[in-house]
Amino acid sequence: MDKHKISVITGPREAKLFEVDIPEIKNNEVLVANKVCALCTSDYQLWMGTRDNIPYNVAFGHENAGVVVKVGADVKNVKEGDRVAFGVLGCGVCDDCRKGLNLKRCMNATSSHTAGNADGYHGPHGASQYKAVEGRKLFKVRDGVSLKHAAFLEPIATVVEGIERMRIKPNENILVVGAGTMGNLNAQVARKYGATVIVSEVSDKKLETLRKMGFKHLINSKKEDLKTRVNEILGGQQLDGIIVSVGATPVYRQVFEMAPKCCRILLFAANYPAPEWGMNIDPNLIHYNLWEIIGTYTASTFAFQQAMDLINKEDLNLDLLIDGEFDQDKLQEAFEAASTPDMFRVLLNI
Repeated sequence: MDKHKISVITGPREAKLFEVDIPEIKNNEVLVANKVCALCTSDYQLWMGTRDNIPYNVAFGHENAGVVVKVGADVKNVKEGDRVAFGVLGCGVCDDCRKGLNLKRCMNATSSHTAGNADGYHGPHGASQYKAVEGRKLFKVRDGVSLKHAAFLEPIATVVEGIERMRIKPNENILVVGAGTMGNLNAQVARKYGATVIVSEVSDKKLETLRKMGFKHLINSKKEDLKTRVNEILGGQQLDGIIVSVGATPVYRQVFEMAPKCCRILLFAANYPAPEWGMNIDPNLIHYNLWEIIGTYTASTFAFQQAMDLINKEDLNLDLLIDGEFDQDKLQEAFEAASTPDMFRVLLNI
């Protein structure tokens, strides 16, 4: 049987390539030759040793895109040669998946990071040369669209999911706190939904990136008082929503101190180890201020398709969110770069 190389995080600050059999596919599956995989925060945090919720020897990678090389007999939505990106979805057959909830409440959900594989390694295998996947989890990439951009499908889908949960409407005033890769994508998608977007960030580099993307209402909260500057920008109007894309105690405290009445607060970010909440919120404050505190995690099939449409229409600026590219055999160098403070996404070319 032919072999391929899989990328595996084997321990703190250690990633290696292993050679295993190319996977066989079932009738409902597709074999994809991965071409690009972005290193997610969860990937480089596991490599750094700060993620104790994922066991080692994980064949990592879930922000990936590639080319279909073999199609199972029952698959109708893609064919050999199609360029595709990967959705991270539930089982597809339980009652909650049929309602469109997918991983949000799938009755048979298992983590892609811990699910076993026939080659003996657990994990999603997105940074490996080949991956077998159910056909229903693939989304077509339009001809002419870069696979490097298509690799952003999963993170953009999670952003769409959160913004849909917030019910953002045109002309609403939205504050995004934090402008790393995910905060930047939240700002871009919120703008596509018609919102007036204000972004708070402490990194000059990240603020400059947003400025190059045409954002005007930018606040360096290390140098300026956030609440004062937001009020100056709004000129008497109120915030309709706040997207918290940094999982940090001081940020939570700051957000709840400045949230006006009727504000919708989306807790987009998680962090490991888990950040301290750092405060007591009086339930009466939520009651009388009419606050909505909204959690969000993963994405529905609808959100993945919306995200794929944004990528295929080239509606988002993704080039400025690529801060480095490495070949698959440079895993250690890629993780060193990805885990450097102030970096956006680092890509593996496979």
